[in-house]
Formats: sequence, structure tokens, C-alpha cells
Amino acid sequence: GRTEDWVGLKNADTVETQTYHYTHMLRVFRNEEDEAKRDENAVKIFGEAAESKRVNIHVLNEFLQVASQSAVQQLLGKPNYSKDPLVLIREIPPEWIEIVEPGGKSPYEW
Repeated sequence: GRTEDWVGLKNADTVETQTYHYTHMLRVFRNEEDEAKRDENAVKIFGEAAESKRVNIHVLNEFLQVASQSAVQQLLGKPNYSKDPLVLIREIPPEWIEIVEPGGKSPYEW
């Protein structure tokens, strides 16, 4: 099932979870029927990405797709936020954002 997939993904990379892993882990919960469960997982995964400085536009977009509005508000600590990932990514704490090698793809762009 879904949880096993997620655990598999989580255990597959013991070194370091990359941004695309967070995107995939979030996507796994897109079809979760139980909103509370979906929110809990979305917040947990996005929180881990933020702590690891692994948030980019894709991770943020997937989080916005999966989490309910109240979960996003709670995580961001503000009642109003842009639903546009291109705008929102510039409003979240910079310490959450992926650090890319010079010449690498900007975390702020698609």
C-alpha cells in the first residue's frame, strides 16, 4: 500500500534525501482519502524538507496540492498566502530553500 511505498522510499536513500524524493513522498499522499492523515503526512514530509534545506518549487507545489488550506496556514504561520508557488517560494523562510551548486537549477524556478 501507500505507507509501504513511502517507507520504502524513505529507507532507499540512507545517505541524503534529495528534493525529488520529497516531491515523490508528498505525491504518494495526494489520493489519501482521510484529510487528517493526508495533512499530517504532508506537514511531516514538508517539515523534513524544510529542516534539511531541501525545499524547491516542486516540493512546495506538491505540498500545496496535498495539504489542506488550514495545514498550509498552520505550517507557514500566516492566514493568507499565495497559492502560486512562484510567489510563495519567495515568501517562505530562505533557510528552508535548497542550496544549489553554482550553475545548478534555481530552486525558485520550474
